[in-house]
Amino acid sequence: LPLAFPLPSSWHQMVALGQKLVVFGGMGHKETVSDAIGLVDLTIAEDGGAFAFSAAASMLELGDSRPEGRFSHCMIPCPPPAPSGDPDAAEEVNTYTPHAALIFGGTTADRMLEDCWLVELSTADAAETDSG
Repeated sequence: LPLAFPLPSSWHQMVALGQKLVVFGGMGHKETVSDAIGLVDLTIAEDGGAFAFSAAASMLELGDSRPEGRFSHCMIPCPPPAPSGDPDAAEEVNTYTPHAALIFGGTTADRMLEDCWLVELSTADAAETDSG
């Protein structure tokens, strides 16, 4: 599915938050390190037994408090889903929707990073977490 997405990069990370995909960082054109946060809004609808899929891409605008550009980092949905251990609880797991992404570490090409950031999707806010 072709998207006009303004993030040509490699070494980025992407996580699914419900029907949204959050893309952060990476190495862009001419080896520039990106601090861009992209958002892909997925729409999946059932139509007579078949699934229709569409997507729209945009940039997530954050304020002054934002993670430094990086690549080769980790990003996970937050809070992560808790394992239920009950095979009959599959429906409960399928209705779980994380609302934020946790970004950790990576490199700027000049130095290794050991910071940790929580990016809230609903408020388009980022905050550095206490690492001590």
